[in-house]
This record gives sequence, C-alpha cells and structure tokens, in this order.
Amino acid sequence: MPRFTRQALYDLVWANPVRTVAGELGLSDVGLKKICARFDIPVPHRGYWARLTAGQRVHQTPLPPRGPGMPEFAFGEARSSYRWPPDPAAELAEPEPIEPLFEETLDAVEARIRKTVGKVAGAHALTDPHPQLRRLIVKDDDRRRKHAASGYSWDAPVFDAPFEQRRLRIINTLFWGLTRVGAKPSLSGQAARGLSIGIGGQHIHVQLDHPSAKRSRWNEEQVHGGKVDTLRLEIPSLADEGRAAVWSDVEGRKLESQLTEIIVMLHLAAEAQYRRSALHSYKYTLESREKARVELIRLREEAERKERERLAELERQRRERLLGYARDHRAAEDMRAFMAIVESKAEARVGVREWLNWARSVADRLDPLTTMAFLAGELADSTGRAGGNDQPSET
Repeated sequence: MPRFTRQALYDLVWANPVRTVAGELGLSDVGLKKICARFDIPVPHRGYWARLTAGQRVHQTPLPPRGPGMPEFAFGEARSSYRWPPDPAAELAEPEPIEPLFEETLDAVEARIRKTVGKVAGAHALTDPHPQLRRLIVKDDDRRRKHAASGYSWDAPVFDAPFEQRRLRIINTLFWGLTRVGAKPSLSGQAARGLSIGIGGQHIHVQLDHPSAKRSRWNEEQVHGGKVDTLRLEIPSLADEGRAAVWSDVEGRKLESQLTEIIVMLHLAAEAQYRRSALHSYKYTLESREKARVELIRLREEAERKERERLAELERQRRERLLGYARDHRAAEDMRAFMAIVESKAEARVGVREWLNWARSVADRLDPLTTMAFLAGELADSTGRAGGNDQPSET
C-alpha cells in the first residue's frame, strides 16, 4: 500500500466522503477518522457533502502545520529497514526515498509552540496528583502504613523527605501542563526516577534530580533524603541542537517558575529528534540502496559466471559423448572387418556360423549408428541450447 503524507491524506478526505476513501484504503470510516485525528488532519463535518451537493456554501478547514515530533507520513506501509534473507532486487524495486525537507526553522517551530503552550499555571498540589503519580503515591502510602506497623526500614516510604516531596510537586505540575497540550508523560521506577514524555510519536527522556545524584554501581535508584535542596532538570537530546538543555534553581528563580520554558523545550526536543531521525533514515536508506545495487551487480556477475561454467561443462560432456560414439563405431567396424576375415577363412568349420551371428549382434549393439537412438537425445540437447540464452547478459 502506498504511503500518504498528511497533505496527501488531507486532500483525499476533502475530495471524497470519508467512507468512500476508507473503503478504497481497506479501512473502516471510524478507523480512518482515528488516523486523521492522530495526525491532526481535519475531516469534513457532518452534512458537508450534502450541502456541497445542494450548491450551498461550505467551509474547508485548512490543514494545520505538522505538530512537534509528529511524523510527516500519516498512513501506509513504511520501507522495510531489514530483510532476511537479504533481497537486493526487492529493495531496489521500492520507490526512491524522499529527502525530508523542513521549510520551517526550529526557531519558527519554537515560536509556534510557545503560542500553543501559553503559560503553565501555578504548582499542582499532591492532593490533585496526575494519574502517573497517583499510583506511586498510593503505593508509598501503603509502605508507610506497613512500616509504621512493623518498623522494618527496608520497606520505608520513598517520598517522605522534603526534597522528594518537592520533586513530586514539580513532576505533578509539569505532567499536568504537558497533558493539557496533548503530550503523554510517563513515570517508571519505584522512586520515580524514570521520566519520559511522549510528544508527536517521539519519546523524550528527562532527568530531574539533585545535581550530584548518581546511580549506584548496581544501577539502583538513589533517593535524596536530605533537606529541600537544589533541583536540576535536563533534556539530554537538546544538547545535540546547541540549545540550553539544563534548568536548575538559581538565585531568585526556582525551578518551579521555569516549567513553561521547560515544556516548550520538551516539544522542541521532540521536533529536533524527529528531524534527526528522519534525516538519518533517509541517509541510511540511500546507503542501503547503494549497497543493494553493488550486491545485485555482484550476484548477476556470479550467476553469469556460473552459467558460463555450466555451459562449458555441458559442451565438454557433449564432446566426450561424441568421442565415445566415434570410438564405439570404430570398434564395431573393426569387429565387422575381423568377422569378415573369419568368415572367409573358417566358414566351413562347425559352429562358425552361430559364432558369427553372435559377434555381429555384439557389433550392432556397440555401434551407435545401428539404430541412431543417440541422435534424438543429442538433437534435443542442441535445440534446447539454441533456444536458451547461451550468452551471459550484460549488467
């Protein structure tokens, strides 16, 4: 199935009813609408086609710009990156890759993101936890009750320290702000040290901890158990773009007051990561196709070499058979000449006639010209070779 860009799919659903387009693509109309919603492609409203048919004035919703990190291709089969076993011919049969072009600069994308994000509201209290935090808080409450009842330190609550409480409040505010603009934040790990933000199909890793926080030699999560201290947030993938990728508490400005900027930069990081990935995929595809071309030439040359060797071997075998036929014929002629001499000199002897009959039958069986049976096979072989491609094709 061909691949469709957002623009191409937008043009389709505004040229024909969604149900018609969906049927041609092998989808349900609900499934196609979900794809359009996922890639921010507007579809005609209910009654649009009836009004258009009636000659009434209708409004076509314009296609909005591609969202940060959102793929350009919205539907269809992507190029297969890996094949096993390798098939250079199949790879080269696929359409040439399209070089990704980004007319909008990252600065322009950033300005657009700022308008969408707006300003993040004040800190969300942990009494209104984001769904991603709620499960961790519930588990920590359960640990707190069990710890109070048993006193075992190994199962102590994780988030009781002031530093951890503040960190959770920042995550909570950040997650609510991201959710409001359509991002999908997630947490992992017992101590909530794994932060990942899904934006437009990209996943951005975020580090939020004390500047000196490190993992143990066993890669276990370490919890900062001291007083309320400096917090540092980093978006590692932004460093590749030469942009500020670290935010922390500074004099007169806490991390909580920088969350709007952080959310904007997370979206910009998703867009930058998508662009890097698209360019890398394009370059990889070009390199892979070039390798496939070289491999296809090698395979063809190898096949032609083997075909030449096969034909040469067939020719050698035919010559050997021809020489064998000639040898057998000469031997049979020699036998007949010898029998003629025997017949002239010993014809009167008893039993000579029977022996001569047997000897002639031996000579006849040996002589290929007696029945010419060999000729049918040889002529068929010759006709088959003449009708085939005896000469190797050029690459």
